[in-house]
Amino acid sequence: MRTIVLNPTDDLQESLLNFPDYIITQMIASGPCAVEADYTLPEDGRIPLVLSLHSSAERTVVARVKPQEFRALLARFATHFSLDICYAGQALFSCEAELEGSLRQHRFSLFLCNEPTMGFWMRLYLYSIDGSFPSFKKQ
Repeated sequence: MRTIVLNPTDDLQESLLNFPDYIITQMIASGPCAVEADYTLPEDGRIPLVLSLHSSAERTVVARVKPQEFRALLARFATHFSLDICYAGQALFSCEAELEGSLRQHRFSLFLCNEPTMGFWMRLYLYSIDGSFPSFKKQ
């Protein structure tokens, strides 16, 4: 599993270079969750990146991108998180981030498709935080 160095940011900038770190930062702040985006599901002329919490049915739009920028965004996620093939695939990666006063490993799984014959979409999951739910329950 590849370990990335996170450049935490709470400010969504127009630059696609910072976009993956912005999404990861939002996910870490939320706890175990998923972020999904699909080119075929635009809202108000933009494609939403929707964060779904693992612990509830709550769904929040964390960003919106223009349709003409979506494929470039998918390519940025693919290269940033080292997909073997930048048009489709899965990548597992982790990063260190503070949680409850200590640095912990946060593990992610990215599924991505950026291929015209199969569609344009991504699913990014924060599936494990060392020493925290869902790995361990507090007592």
